[in-house]
Amino acid sequence: MTENDFWDLPSDASRVKITIVDKYFDAWSNVMLSRTTGDVCYADFYAGRGKYEDGTLSVPLLILQRAISDSRLRKHLITVFNDSDSDTYKHLVNNIASIPGIAQLRHHPKTLNLTVGRDDAQLLAALPEVPTITFLDPFGYSGISLDLIGTLTAGFARECIVFFNTNRINLAVSNLGVQPRMEFLFGAADWPAVRARIEAFRRVDRELAVVEEFVQALRRRGMDFGLPFRVRNQEGTRASHHLIHVCRHVKGYTIMKDIMARESSGAGEGVPRFEYNPADQRYGILFEYARPLSDLRDLLLEHFAGRTLSMKQVFEKHQVGTPFVKKNYKDVLRQMEEEGVIVAQPPAEQRRMREGKRTFADEVMVTFPPRKEGWS
Repeated sequence: MTENDFWDLPSDASRVKITIVDKYFDAWSNVMLSRTTGDVCYADFYAGRGKYEDGTLSVPLLILQRAISDSRLRKHLITVFNDSDSDTYKHLVNNIASIPGIAQLRHHPKTLNLTVGRDDAQLLAALPEVPTITFLDPFGYSGISLDLIGTLTAGFARECIVFFNTNRINLAVSNLGVQPRMEFLFGAADWPAVRARIEAFRRVDRELAVVEEFVQALRRRGMDFGLPFRVRNQEGTRASHHLIHVCRHVKGYTIMKDIMARESSGAGEGVPRFEYNPADQRYGILFEYARPLSDLRDLLLEHFAGRTLSMKQVFEKHQVGTPFVKKNYKDVLRQMEEEGVIVAQPPAEQRRMREGKRTFADEVMVTFPPRKEGWS
């Protein structure tokens, strides 16, 4: 598929991407605007045309339509849209201008025709010093670097969403002609060791290793909250991309985790899959995201042995790097209380009923038993 053919109609991968990014922006902007009277920003460095030939809107036009219909966003949203291809850029400008009500926005969209990787200084200068989400969705991987992502996520409520082309990057790992780009992506100093680890695997194992190494590279740069979501190819046989949300605060991580969980194609025992099966203990990050709900009980007993915390504290201190959402924690703690494994205060009989079950509110205190001999 060429870049021009891409805009005929959205693929399944594009639809998943559009849905997740749009939903996250909606949730994120509501949180930000409830906490500040200032502006917020959405930036897209590979914005594309904004609309497919079949009329489907991509993320830039969806965000602008959302802003027009929301009184707070109309006043406080700053948008920056860039595309390096001149023809695509012209389509983008025309499609933005054709949106009904676009003149109602206090901040008219800023459009740029620059190249990511070459013109980063100009792109970064175009971003205001306000809470910002930047979306990076290249046709391949050109221009993406750890340095760029690190800069985009530095500062209060500044986050990045990367549509990571797993398939192309996997092929590029052994291509000597593009090694400088791989160094930008994984870190020049670490690249020789990273490449050796990836090349030790084959087929689906290697695909998982690519994502594992990239998220580890983010962590080495202080971006601890890297949350990957696997998008399969049309046949469902392998990953074509991973949508990776990068931030430095647990609040954004938790919001995106809930959205990705709802968009997962399937779940085992009520735990979202994040599309990470098969994964095993060779891939520490991906293995943790593939854990079944039956593991959560023992994980909590091990992690919080002898401690007393609120349900909210249990969730917030444990959920990062796991597939579990808040409902999973409440369900497991409720079951552990019924079995007498933990002590909850107030006890179940003093809490209200909902849908035939005792509630387990955020403020319920939980006391875990001391560590047992033999626990690892």
